[in-house]
Amino acid sequence: MNNEISDDNSDMIISDSDSNSEESIEDLNWIQTFLEKPGNQIFVEIHMQYLTDRFNLVGLNKYCSEKMSTMLKLMTDDIDFLRGEYSSMSSIEKRMLDKECAKLYGLIHARYILTYQGQYDMMTLYSENIFGKCPRSACTGTPLLPMGLYDVPEQDSFKLYCPCCEDVYRPAHITQGLELFSGFNGSVLSEYKRYQQAFDYPVEKHLTLRDSELPLGKNLDSEGDDLNIINQVLKFNPNIDGAYFGTTFPHFFLMQYPNVVSGEEKPKQRFIPAIYNFDLHYNSQILRYQELKRQQLEEKLSKEYDPKLIKTKSKKIFTSKTKMYT
Repeated sequence: MNNEISDDNSDMIISDSDSNSEESIEDLNWIQTFLEKPGNQIFVEIHMQYLTDRFNLVGLNKYCSEKMSTMLKLMTDDIDFLRGEYSSMSSIEKRMLDKECAKLYGLIHARYILTYQGQYDMMTLYSENIFGKCPRSACTGTPLLPMGLYDVPEQDSFKLYCPCCEDVYRPAHITQGLELFSGFNGSVLSEYKRYQQAFDYPVEKHLTLRDSELPLGKNLDSEGDDLNIINQVLKFNPNIDGAYFGTTFPHFFLMQYPNVVSGEEKPKQRFIPAIYNFDLHYNSQILRYQELKRQQLEEKLSKEYDPKLIKTKSKKIFTSKTKMYT
């Protein structure tokens, strides 16, 4: 299908085992290394107790090519495994194992963010606008929530859901908090430090790694102005699988935190296409139909949630049942 994730770029950001080779085995922290990679700021840290509970991993082994026990040993930084079997692996085997661990972490992440602690951790990211803001003008910059269109991996990349307009957007088209830097014209290092203070991300380490990937004689400073360099750090990885968040998360999150977007804040105005201030007939007809249906639905919901009507309905149901038994 057209929306499938490309295998060539799927592990572009979410898995990178080359940087781990420079670190000593004792200092290796797989989860922290995974979360610190650029683009992975949309993930939360899964607690070790949840990660090692086999009940939470039921049914996930069919999506991974490596053994579940081997992946968990690497993800939990098992010293015996790292000094023994892992140290004897080739660089290709380590990269494949790291890629499968990133996939397993994402699948567990989709389940973890439905727990109370996971919802709280995602609320922290949501309050910091880590997922960007809605591009629709009527939503006035409502923060977005990540979600997937499928619960099965390798079907489609993750999307961003707006609680205000209740629509879904592609992450590649969402700019992420660039207003923090738009009015600043200082040095590149100052921009890096401001970003690091705002998002607690080791930018200097990332830029060192990225410099090594550029052609000989070039570095990030010569690739563009300060804002473009910061934009490279802020940019989402559009190839992250949507199954790492699932179809349930944003709606369950809004049930847990209903005050995030109140009903009064949701925009009711619609954009009407016009030529020289004359509405287009066909489009206007569709908009009038949608507006009529919206008003009918609002009236229906207001009646259903009216306490007086609920009491009268319950009385009628109760009396009808008593008549049946008499």
